[in-house]
Amino acid sequence: MDIAVRAAAMFDSLTVAVCDNPSKKPLFTFPERLMLIKQALPGEPKISCVSFSGLLTDFCRVIGARYIVRGIRNGIDYTYEAELAKTYKSLSPDVECVYLMSDNTSNVSGTTVRELLSYGADVSGFVPEKSVKLLKELYKSKI
Repeated sequence: MDIAVRAAAMFDSLTVAVCDNPSKKPLFTFPERLMLIKQALPGEPKISCVSFSGLLTDFCRVIGARYIVRGIRNGIDYTYEAELAKTYKSLSPDVECVYLMSDNTSNVSGTTVRELLSYGADVSGFVPEKSVKLLKELYKSKI
């Protein structure tokens, strides 16, 4: 959420695009993930949250986006994102990637948060405050 808020300050508007990728097996359903993100960003007038399926570069073309903003936590993310940026550029030369370093609380992975939840640990330091209760409820229904 930190990346979204900071990116919104850099642009006239920001669209948080949530992909429904059937090849991935996320813990939460697509509607649950969309709901969690929307819940974490209320009151941010420059930010909209939408869903899409397919290639991100195709979605950018549809909505007229010229930039893809991504967050980087560490060197591993950087290496992955550098390769991804080359792919995006080959698919859509007019789209540029913009990278923001995550804040100090974003260094924890989703895998770590799920593990902490499985032990009933407090995850409020790692996820948006508005999402903690809902995240705990959704997680309980998955186990």
